[in-house]
Amino acid sequence: MYTAFDLAATQGIPIMRPMFVDFPQEAQNFSIATQFMWGDNILVSPKLQSPVSNYYNYEASAEIWAVATVLPKSASWYNLITNKLETESRIAKTYTDDQIPSWVKAGSVIPILNH
Repeated sequence: MYTAFDLAATQGIPIMRPMFVDFPQEAQNFSIATQFMWGDNILVSPKLQSPVSNYYNYEASAEIWAVATVLPKSASWYNLITNKLETESRIAKTYTDDQIPSWVKAGSVIPILNH
């Protein structure tokens, strides 16, 4: 994040930016308005629609969100929730309230604190 903030301060490159800024060679990225890059290594697909359903368990209730994501083909991507390499470029999955749909570009160094 330090590098992203430094680029924003010195060169005016936004920290949170549309897909076409980092992947201008892929025409599909110019029309994507439902996901963004956080820095140059993390892709985020926020939950913008209403939840599709609720499920209930004995401890708590949570809402289920359907999110569609298009991953740029010029890079390989790891799902930040499952830590698995994604093989499809178009992904439609469901997420719970506590999950943020996000992917990390392969080869990136992302320090993560595990509890």
